[in-house]
Amino acid sequence: MNRQKLIRMLPLLIMFILSSALGLGLFNKGKNVEIDQHSNGKKISGFELPSLGKEAMFTPELFSGGKVMVVNVFASWCVPCAQENDLLMKLAQKVNIYGIAWKDKPADAFTFLKENGNPYQEIGIDEEGKTTIPMAITGVPETYIIDKNGAIALHYKLPLTEEVLNSLIIPLVKKLNTENAKVH
Repeated sequence: MNRQKLIRMLPLLIMFILSSALGLGLFNKGKNVEIDQHSNGKKISGFELPSLGKEAMFTPELFSGGKVMVVNVFASWCVPCAQENDLLMKLAQKVNIYGIAWKDKPADAFTFLKENGNPYQEIGIDEEGKTTIPMAITGVPETYIIDKNGAIALHYKLPLTEEVLNSLIIPLVKKLNTENAKVH
């Protein structure tokens, strides 16, 4: 590049660097980006989905049964979802897990579960993304811990790992099961 062209592009480059730094600072300041703190204590509502393989509808009322549970949002097209599935199978031995196949087709979700295993008590099929706003979903996979009162105790926004399962998810589930399950 010649010197004149470089000088003309310099303001654009500086603006890009500054806006990127500002954006990262505003969105990540003091936050653990894996955990959505804004969801804690809220009850999930505002959607009704068809259930995979059942005639009954999949609604948030499933989450208010007086038990601690996990809601996992996954998709057949999501590689990290397949990678975390073994951990969900392990977790399903300790707590009921409900699934939402987000922006997915029933046949594809069924094939995914047949190939990877099914840790879910029930699965809602959300082909159109109806749960995006009510659950503050930003992508897949996402995992929610729901307390005995039906409120979100944790909204984890990355794929589960063995470390996260053992240091965060399982201890929280145990804690909520032994408490009156009201997390603020």
